[in-house]
Amino acid sequence: MHGQLSTTTQRYGVDKPGLSLKILDYQLPESLYTHLLLLPPITILFLRRRNLLRAAVSGCIAKQTKVWQISDVNEEAKRLYRNLQPASLTRIADELAYGRHLQDYYSDVIMQRPERSYLKIIYEELYTGDLQTSRAVAREIFQFLGLELPEGEALDFILDRSYAFS
Repeated sequence: MHGQLSTTTQRYGVDKPGLSLKILDYQLPESLYTHLLLLPPITILFLRRRNLLRAAVSGCIAKQTKVWQISDVNEEAKRLYRNLQPASLTRIADELAYGRHLQDYYSDVIMQRPERSYLKIIYEELYTGDLQTSRAVAREIFQFLGLELPEGEALDFILDRSYAFS
């Protein structure tokens, strides 16, 4: 993992503002994530969900439709959405428990880091439907990352809930 991280930072330049890696919970085992999250030079934006039940149901739907982001929507996905099969309550409960475990575990890991090396953000606070609130959260993220906040329509487009998955 250190070798891959080194290759990535050399290739893209660790000193470039905005260099980032998006990592999803299923991509690596917990032990590797824990190790990665505790590396000193890393700055972490921890985006988590408040409504884990909604996230669990959304995950069950995504597994059926194979739609993980807006760009995945095609005619076949639309057909699948119209004919969704019911998800079992057991499966949803398992997804919910797994999501809660991961959020709690990684939150505890991140809290071991120096205070200003991470920022915790709630997804639902970023995509509220109220642009003023969403802009304030976006401003906090951009300040944390040391980046300039886009203004006007460019920012509003990013924060538009119609492009965000619930």
